[in-house]
Amino acid sequence: MRCAGVTLLLAGCFAFFHVAESQIMSIDLGHEFFKVALMRQGVPLEIVLNTHSKRKTTTAVSFFDAVRTFGDDALSHQGKDPAKVPMFFHSSLGKNYTAADIDDGGKWWSDFGLGDKFYSYQLGYNATRGVPTFKIGDDEVELEEVLASVFFFAKKIADDSGEGKVINVRDLVVTMPSDAMLRQRQAIAAASEIAGLRLLTLVHETSAFA
Repeated sequence: MRCAGVTLLLAGCFAFFHVAESQIMSIDLGHEFFKVALMRQGVPLEIVLNTHSKRKTTTAVSFFDAVRTFGDDALSHQGKDPAKVPMFFHSSLGKNYTAADIDDGGKWWSDFGLGDKFYSYQLGYNATRGVPTFKIGDDEVELEEVLASVFFFAKKIADDSGEGKVINVRDLVVTMPSDAMLRQRQAIAAASEIAGLRLLTLVHETSAFA
């Protein structure tokens, strides 16, 4: 966990807001897992445990049931209907592809790197934006919407960590790869907005680790 760099960054962000009201969440967004930390007035930086009392949560969202599930709970649906459980997707955020690129064996699958046998997603295509979408039943879901669901779940576990104290996180810090393109950054910002969060800043993984 890249705690030291994120701690300093959160402390800097914290100084800009009213100390009695500030509650800042950070998400260490990994390719397979994510971790959530929370800073609030009068309390040391804390790593938030998920609903299974674990520090790290699988970066997965399940659309298998009418109500979305996340993390390890989403993994239980992956074997039943993998097309409805997007995983390992956020590295493709903000990248442009052609309609042919999302066909089996196309460039998107090559960039995805894990093949289409174990992760047999059904992909659609947004021609206006030049980006793939996930086909979930009769709907097509943008990748930013899926990431927004992850952020929303992170907010929920942060809000539920108060042990009787009211927590309502609105501000967010997210780690990202140091080589992330501008459109990747914009996609993360869009996902934050969809989740109802205000993105304070993006932190390079290398800076957070330092």
